[in-house]
Amino acid sequence: MKMSPFTLALYVSAGLFTLYVLLKGSRRISLDAHTRQLTSYLAPSLSIPSQRVINLFEAQAPQRQNNFKKLVRGVGGYFSLYNNVVPEVFCPELVRVGTTHDGGKWMCNPFSLPKSCTILSLGLHNEISFERQLQSLTDNTCSILGYDMIRQRQSIQQQMAQINGKIKKTKIVKHSQPENNEFTIEDLLKQEDTTEVEILKIDIEGTEFDVLLDFLDKFQVAQILMEVHNGPTKMARLLTQLSARGYWLLSYEINGKFHQDPSEGEESASVEKEETGNSEEAEDKTQQNEER
Repeated sequence: MKMSPFTLALYVSAGLFTLYVLLKGSRRISLDAHTRQLTSYLAPSLSIPSQRVINLFEAQAPQRQNNFKKLVRGVGGYFSLYNNVVPEVFCPELVRVGTTHDGGKWMCNPFSLPKSCTILSLGLHNEISFERQLQSLTDNTCSILGYDMIRQRQSIQQQMAQINGKIKKTKIVKHSQPENNEFTIEDLLKQEDTTEVEILKIDIEGTEFDVLLDFLDKFQVAQILMEVHNGPTKMARLLTQLSARGYWLLSYEINGKFHQDPSEGEESASVEKEETGNSEEAEDKTQQNEER
């Protein structure tokens, strides 16, 4: 019995949306057949959806499915996406990890990750609050592999090393070109002698459409936390492709960073700059001088 109207799993944004999906049938994930409540380490039995909630979701399913199929064909826009995509499974311990600003991510039960697991973080942007808080919740039980096409600040690299992680500067591409320091996700894992990934966190500014599906054809990831960049039709198609590879939609969010209230004006921008801090700008200049 399904909680969601889809057999698909997708979530997208032209920089506006973040998608969270779970792998079906993984040995690390189990699901109650009736309520679609997650069991196993992902979700202790704290609560389950009521039968009336399940019934309502099922009653809405045909309309949502029909609207979503139209969206996949290119009929409809963000309105159709936002109104018709809903979570497909229920996680009673769904929490946000990391900053409440841009950079934090929602995930299911970060408190009980398997020992010695691997977290793959693609696209860091000098922001590792997710990685830091996740490791603090699990006593650094996992190792973190972080990649970005831009060299990260020295302080960020040091912080990552302190939480059992490492950062490499490289560009993620569909076909590896080592001479240009460009690699597929698969080849990056081969370099680390890694064969399993528990958490995939990905924000690579549109490249996800080129590299993600090839990677998932060879690797099974328990949870994918992904910001998706493009229009609603391409996002819907990606969700459909993820579903075909065995994933459920766990959660989604609209990135409000791109929905600024005009009344906030320069005051909002100045607050954000103050939060970032002038020390970061000074550190960037120092690093640039060292690289020269």
